[in-house]
Amino acid sequence: MCTKERCASTRPSRRCASSGSPSPHSIRSSAIPPRRSCSRSTGALWHFRPPCRRSIGRDDETDMTAYRLDKTPIHIGPGTGATPVEGFEFTGEGFGAYIEAHCTPDEPGRLAMVEHSPERWGAWECHTEGDEVVILLTGKAEFIQEIDGEERRTVVSPGEAIINPKGVWHSADVIEPFSAVYLTPCPGTKHRPRS
Repeated sequence: MCTKERCASTRPSRRCASSGSPSPHSIRSSAIPPRRSCSRSTGALWHFRPPCRRSIGRDDETDMTAYRLDKTPIHIGPGTGATPVEGFEFTGEGFGAYIEAHCTPDEPGRLAMVEHSPERWGAWECHTEGDEVVILLTGKAEFIQEIDGEERRTVVSPGEAIINPKGVWHSADVIEPFSAVYLTPCPGTKHRPRS
Protein backbone atom coordinates (compact mmCIF):
# COMPACT_ATOMS: atom_id res chain seq x y z
CA MET A 1 0.00 0.00 0.00
CA CYS A 2 1.22 3.47 -0.83
CA THR A 3 2.12 5.94 1.93
CA LYS A 4 1.58 9.68 1.73
CA GLU A 5 5.21 10.51 2.33
CA ARG A 6 6.70 8.33 -0.40
CA CYS A 7 4.27 8.24 -3.29
CA ALA A 8 3.70 10.14 -6.46
CA SER A 9 0.38 9.41 -8.08
CA THR A 10 0.20 9.11 -11.82
CA ARG A 11 -3.36 10.47 -11.71
CA PRO A 12 -3.96 14.04 -12.87
CA SER A 13 -5.29 15.03 -9.41
CA ARG A 14 -1.82 14.50 -7.93
CA ARG A 15 -3.33 13.09 -4.74
CA CYS A 16 -2.03 10.13 -2.78
CA ALA A 17 -4.07 7.04 -3.63
CA SER A 18 -4.29 5.86 -0.02
CA SER A 19 -5.67 9.02 1.60
CA GLY A 20 -6.90 11.38 -1.09
CA SER A 21 -4.77 14.18 0.33
CA PRO A 22 -1.98 15.88 -1.60
CA SER A 23 1.38 14.18 -1.15
CA PRO A 24 4.44 16.32 -0.45
CA HIS A 25 6.26 14.25 -3.07
CA SER A 26 3.42 13.97 -5.56
CA ILE A 27 4.96 16.03 -8.32
CA ARG A 28 7.56 13.85 -9.97
CA SER A 29 10.59 15.47 -11.49
CA SER A 30 11.25 14.28 -15.01
CA ALA A 31 14.96 14.24 -14.11
CA ILE A 32 14.38 11.67 -11.35
CA PRO A 33 12.46 8.71 -12.75
CA PRO A 34 10.52 6.48 -10.35
CA ARG A 35 12.17 3.13 -9.68
CA ARG A 36 9.32 0.74 -8.82
CA SER A 37 5.58 0.57 -8.25
CA CYS A 38 4.28 0.63 -4.68
CA SER A 39 0.72 -0.26 -5.67
CA ARG A 40 -0.35 -2.08 -8.80
CA SER A 41 -4.00 -1.14 -8.34
CA THR A 42 -3.46 2.64 -8.08
CA GLY A 43 -0.41 2.96 -10.27
CA ALA A 44 1.26 5.06 -7.57
CA LEU A 45 5.03 4.98 -7.78
CA TRP A 46 7.82 5.22 -5.27
CA HIS A 47 9.78 8.40 -5.65
CA PHE A 48 13.51 8.15 -4.91
CA ARG A 49 15.82 11.14 -4.76
CA PRO A 50 19.58 10.69 -5.04
CA PRO A 51 21.19 11.19 -1.62
CA CYS A 52 23.59 13.88 -2.91
CA ARG A 53 20.83 16.19 -4.12
CA ARG A 54 19.76 19.07 -1.92
CA SER A 55 17.59 22.10 -2.37
CA ILE A 56 19.29 25.47 -2.29
CA GLY A 57 17.17 27.75 -0.14
CA ARG A 58 16.87 31.48 -0.56
CA ASP A 59 19.15 32.02 2.43
CA ASP A 60 22.00 29.97 0.94
CA GLU A 61 24.90 31.86 -0.59
CA THR A 62 25.80 30.51 -4.00
CA ASP A 63 28.71 31.58 -6.14
CA MET A 64 27.40 31.03 -9.64
CA THR A 65 29.82 32.57 -12.09
CA ALA A 66 30.21 32.01 -15.81
CA TYR A 67 33.83 31.44 -16.83
CA ARG A 68 35.31 31.83 -20.29
CA LEU A 69 37.45 28.72 -20.50
CA ASP A 70 39.74 30.41 -23.03
CA LYS A 71 40.59 33.01 -20.35
CA THR A 72 39.99 31.22 -17.03
CA PRO A 73 40.38 27.44 -17.20
CA ILE A 74 38.99 25.23 -14.44
CA HIS A 75 41.01 22.64 -12.53
CA ILE A 76 38.97 19.47 -12.04
CA GLY A 77 40.48 17.89 -8.99
CA PRO A 78 40.09 14.60 -7.21
CA GLY A 79 36.58 13.52 -6.35
CA THR A 80 34.11 16.22 -7.24
CA GLY A 81 36.23 19.35 -6.76
CA ALA A 82 36.50 22.10 -9.39
CA THR A 83 38.49 25.33 -9.03
CA PRO A 84 38.76 28.25 -11.47
CA VAL A 85 42.39 29.08 -12.27
CA GLU A 86 42.32 32.88 -12.13
CA GLY A 87 45.07 34.78 -13.96
CA PHE A 88 46.10 31.71 -15.97
CA GLU A 89 48.57 32.32 -18.80
CA PHE A 90 48.61 29.96 -21.78
CA THR A 91 52.42 29.74 -21.73
CA GLY A 92 54.92 27.16 -20.53
CA GLU A 93 55.39 29.18 -17.34
CA GLY A 94 51.62 29.46 -16.88
CA PHE A 95 51.15 25.70 -17.12
CA GLY A 96 54.09 25.17 -14.72
CA ALA A 97 52.56 27.54 -12.15
CA TYR A 98 49.18 25.80 -12.52
CA ILE A 99 50.74 22.34 -11.97
CA GLU A 100 52.65 23.53 -8.90
CA ALA A 101 49.56 25.13 -7.35
CA HIS A 102 46.91 22.49 -8.13
CA CYS A 103 48.42 19.09 -8.94
CA THR A 104 50.15 16.34 -6.99
CA PRO A 105 51.71 13.10 -8.24
CA ASP A 106 48.84 11.13 -6.68
CA GLU A 107 46.10 13.49 -7.88
CA PRO A 108 47.06 15.21 -11.15
CA GLY A 109 43.48 16.24 -11.92
CA ARG A 110 42.47 17.72 -15.27
CA LEU A 111 42.54 21.22 -16.68
CA ALA A 112 39.33 22.14 -18.54
CA MET A 113 40.12 24.86 -21.07
CA VAL A 114 39.22 26.15 -24.52
CA GLU A 115 41.93 26.80 -27.07
CA HIS A 116 41.62 28.25 -30.55
CA SER A 117 43.74 26.73 -33.33
CA PRO A 118 43.91 28.88 -36.47
CA GLU A 119 46.75 26.86 -38.03
CA ARG A 120 48.51 23.49 -38.01
CA TRP A 121 50.10 22.61 -34.68
CA GLY A 122 53.88 23.06 -34.74
CA ALA A 123 54.58 20.36 -32.14
CA TRP A 124 53.62 16.91 -30.93
CA GLU A 125 52.55 16.47 -27.33
CA CYS A 126 52.16 13.51 -24.99
CA HIS A 127 50.36 13.30 -21.62
CA THR A 128 52.05 10.81 -19.31
CA GLU A 129 49.58 11.05 -16.40
CA GLY A 130 46.31 10.18 -18.12
CA ASP A 131 44.02 10.37 -21.14
CA GLU A 132 43.08 13.73 -22.64
CA VAL A 133 39.56 14.38 -23.97
CA VAL A 134 39.16 16.92 -26.81
CA ILE A 135 35.67 18.18 -27.73
CA LEU A 136 35.44 20.26 -30.91
CA LEU A 137 33.22 23.36 -30.63
CA THR A 138 33.74 25.06 -34.00
CA GLY A 139 35.69 24.51 -37.22
CA LYS A 140 37.16 21.22 -38.39
CA ALA A 141 40.40 19.44 -37.52
CA GLU A 142 42.34 16.33 -38.36
CA PHE A 143 43.82 14.93 -35.16
CA ILE A 144 46.87 12.71 -35.46
CA GLN A 145 47.99 10.06 -32.99
CA GLU A 146 51.31 8.27 -33.28
CA ILE A 147 50.71 4.65 -32.28
CA ASP A 148 53.31 1.91 -32.82
CA GLY A 149 55.29 4.19 -35.15
CA GLU A 150 52.28 4.89 -37.40
CA GLU A 151 50.27 8.08 -37.71
CA ARG A 152 46.55 7.51 -37.26
CA ARG A 153 44.39 10.38 -38.46
CA THR A 154 40.81 11.25 -37.53
CA VAL A 155 38.75 14.16 -38.85
CA VAL A 156 36.71 15.78 -36.08
CA SER A 157 33.74 18.14 -36.52
CA PRO A 158 31.83 20.32 -34.01
CA GLY A 159 30.14 18.28 -31.31
CA GLU A 160 32.51 15.34 -31.78
CA ALA A 161 35.23 14.28 -29.36
CA ILE A 162 38.42 12.26 -29.41
CA ILE A 163 40.49 10.71 -26.66
CA ASN A 164 44.26 11.04 -26.71
CA PRO A 165 45.32 8.03 -24.63
CA LYS A 166 47.91 8.30 -21.88
CA GLY A 167 51.44 8.15 -23.33
CA VAL A 168 50.38 8.61 -26.99
CA TRP A 169 52.03 11.39 -28.98
CA HIS A 170 49.45 13.52 -30.79
CA SER A 171 49.10 16.66 -32.90
CA ALA A 172 46.55 18.30 -35.20
CA ASP A 173 46.13 19.74 -38.68
CA VAL A 174 43.58 22.48 -39.25
CA ILE A 175 40.99 21.91 -41.96
CA GLU A 176 39.02 24.97 -40.80
CA PRO A 177 40.23 27.11 -37.86
CA PHE A 178 38.79 25.41 -34.79
CA SER A 179 38.06 25.85 -31.11
CA ALA A 180 37.96 22.92 -28.74
CA VAL A 181 37.45 22.10 -25.08
CA TYR A 182 40.42 20.19 -23.69
CA LEU A 183 40.24 18.10 -20.52
CA THR A 184 43.95 17.62 -20.00
CA PRO A 185 46.08 15.92 -17.34
CA CYS A 186 48.87 18.52 -17.41
CA PRO A 187 51.62 17.09 -15.14
CA GLY A 188 54.24 15.19 -17.12
CA THR A 189 53.16 16.61 -20.49
CA LYS A 190 55.99 16.43 -23.04
CA HIS A 191 56.48 18.24 -26.35
CA ARG A 192 58.65 17.66 -29.38
CA PRO A 193 58.94 19.60 -32.64
CA ARG A 194 56.87 18.56 -35.60
CA SER A 195 58.58 18.46 -38.99
